Amino acid sequence: MALPAATVCLALVVAGCLGGPDTPDPVTIGFLANASIAAQPGWTVGWPVNVGQSIGENQTAALTVAAPPGWSARYLKPSLNLSTSGSNLTSFLLVDIPSDTADGRYDVAVSAGVAGQSASATATVEVSRPTTNLLQNGSAVSMDYVGFLESNEVFDTSMWSVARAGLDKWPDFANSSATRVELDFNPLQLTLGTGQVIKGWELGLQNMSLGQAKALIIPPELAYGRFFDQVLNLTEEQAIYNETTVSAFTAAYGEPPTLDAEYKHPFFGWTVRVADIDNVSQEVVVQNLPQASETYKPLGVNATVSNLSSATGSFELRYAPEVGQGTTSFLDTGEVVELNATNFTVRWQTEHRQTLAPYTLYFLVYVRTAS
Repeated sequence: MALPAATVCLALVVAGCLGGPDTPDPVTIGFLANASIAAQPGWTVGWPVNVGQSIGENQTAALTVAAPPGWSARYLKPSLNLSTSGSNLTSFLLVDIPSDTADGRYDVAVSAGVAGQSASATATVEVSRPTTNLLQNGSAVSMDYVGFLESNEVFDTSMWSVARAGLDKWPDFANSSATRVELDFNPLQLTLGTGQVIKGWELGLQNMSLGQAKALIIPPELAYGRFFDQVLNLTEEQAIYNETTVSAFTAAYGEPPTLDAEYKHPFFGWTVRVADIDNVSQEVVVQNLPQASETYKPLGVNATVSNLSSATGSFELRYAPEVGQGTTSFLDTGEVVELNATNFTVRWQTEHRQTLAPYTLYFLVYVRTAS
C-alpha cells in the first residue's frame, strides 16, 4: 500500500535525505593568510592559524604542528581558550627553514584538538634560491604584513582577513581597528632604503623576491626603541650631607622642605633629614640617614651601605647587579647588559611616546609587487 505523501516526506527528513541546515563542524582550523608561500633557505616563515569550535562553552583547543624533518616550529600560544560555542581565536605559528634545505615543495601540517574532536590543515612552502628580481635599496615594493608580539597580540596588519578574525589585540590596535572597514586595509607601498619603515624592515626585506613571504623578528633597537648605555661603578661614594635648592627639593620630594623634617629619598630609598634652610639664598642642606649594612634598591639593583663614617662625612654603596636584570630610574627603564670586576653597564630605554618601543616585534611580510 502506498504511503501518504506527508508520511514519505517526514521519513525522508528523519533519514536526512532532504536538505536542512548544515551541522557546523565541531572543530575547525585554517590559515588567515596565504597557506602556500615561497621562501628561501635559512629564513623563518609563519602563519596566523585560526581555530574555531562548536562544542560548547569554555573549551580548550590544543594545537600541534608537524614540520619537515630538521625544521623547527613553535606556536606563540599552543593552546587557546574558546569561551563560547561558535567562537574562534588565532595563534601565530613560526617555522625555521634550515639553511641547507634543498629547493622544493614542503608541507607543514597543523591540527587542533577540542574535547576529543580534531581538525587539521596543511600549508606549503616552496623553497627556492632566486637569483633575479631581488629586493635592494631603491626597489619599489608593495607589501602585505601582520605585526604581532611574543604575547600573540596583533598590533597592526594590512590584511582584512586577519583584522576581522578572532585575535588577541594590542590595546592600541584594538582601539584603532574598531571602526575600520575592509577598504581601510591595503598593502603598504614603500621604496626600500629611504627610511620609510623601521630599520628592521629595511634590513629584513633585502634580497626577498616577488611573491615570497618571510617572518621578521626585530629587536627594539631596530624598531622603535631608543637607547643609551650608562657605565656605573660597583662601589659608589656618597656624602652624608648634600646641598640643593628649595625648588629642586620641592620638585624631587613633592613638597617644600621643612627644617628637621624627615623624608624618604625618591631615588635611593633611605631616610633624609632637612638639616638647614637658608631663606635668603634658598639653599637647603639635606642629611642622608642610611642604615649601616642595610640594602637599598636604587635603579632597582641591590646596593648595600658600608663604611658609614661621620668623621669622613661619607659612606659607600656597593651594588650587586646581575646581567639581564631590569632597572628603573624615574621615567626610564633599562637592563644590565655588562658586568665586570669594577663596574656594570645599564642600557636605558628612553623612548616613551611609542608604546611598542620596549618590545621585540614580529612581522609576517608578503611581497605583492616589486620593481
